[in-house]
Amino acid sequence: MAPLITPVAAIVAGKINIKLRVRVVHVWTVSEFNNPNEDNSIHMLLLDDKLGKIQASAKKHLVPRIRSNVEEGSTYDIENVLVTKNDPKYQVTQHRFKLNLIDNTKFFKIDAATIPLNHFDFMPFNEILEAEREEKVVDVIGQVVERDELKERDVNGRRSKIMDLTLQDSESRRVHCTLWANYAERMNSFLAAHDPSSPVIVLIQQCKLKKYQGIMGVSNAFFGTKLLLEGDLPEAIEFKSKIDGGDVQVSQSISQNTTSTVVSLVDDMLQTKRMTIEDLIEATEGLFSLQFVGSNQNTVGITRHVQSAQGE
Repeated sequence: MAPLITPVAAIVAGKINIKLRVRVVHVWTVSEFNNPNEDNSIHMLLLDDKLGKIQASAKKHLVPRIRSNVEEGSTYDIENVLVTKNDPKYQVTQHRFKLNLIDNTKFFKIDAATIPLNHFDFMPFNEILEAEREEKVVDVIGQVVERDELKERDVNGRRSKIMDLTLQDSESRRVHCTLWANYAERMNSFLAAHDPSSPVIVLIQQCKLKKYQGIMGVSNAFFGTKLLLEGDLPEAIEFKSKIDGGDVQVSQSISQNTTSTVVSLVDDMLQTKRMTIEDLIEATEGLFSLQFVGSNQNTVGITRHVQSAQGE
């Protein structure tokens, strides 16, 4: 008998015969540490009709198969997965568990209009500023009111693009945001082409809280952050309606005082003696998001064995 659909929220360790009906909200790869041009693993953020979110991962040898057959934004029934603990160092959801795609995992492409295109859990700026625990994965939305120039920094012998921003919410509270690598380049290109008479609204899904000089802000993670710059998203339109009549000018420099002294997260990470191993990995390991083309196959069979995908 075919398994019943398992809600994402009901997934626990040891559960077998799982069948998921989900939308693939985001897909990304993590490259080899010593070879940024070589994919080491592939990951997905999955969303069901009850707004449950969970991460799914597969190792290197499955990357080509998944890349060519699984399309970001599409909906699938997924069968034959393994459930493992969600490592806090690499998690992109608050779910206690994550999924590993294995040799006989199957994707059946379906139409499931009841599953939304995306779902956000925006953290209010006052809660960000009052937070004490770094590394928490959050979603944020805000207006870009200040930006620094796109810069390059040497991090562990590698050059990395960096951009610092100040984001403002609808109640004029501000938080500092640092974007790295391709996220910084995307933002720089977007700002260069953006109509200066229109506010710049940015949504950042699965970013991380980062504290510097005692001030909590946000930064993209190098494991799964999604940067959304489309102004026609419903969430962006609603946010924009709350700030109509406000100043839309983006200052070309970062103020020295957002809520108190603000120091670039980049400078803080490079100067502090408390740089963690994860920070070092994130600062040096390549990551890019993929936009997959649709597959002509409705069923995808994963045909090789993959061991537990803990901590890429």
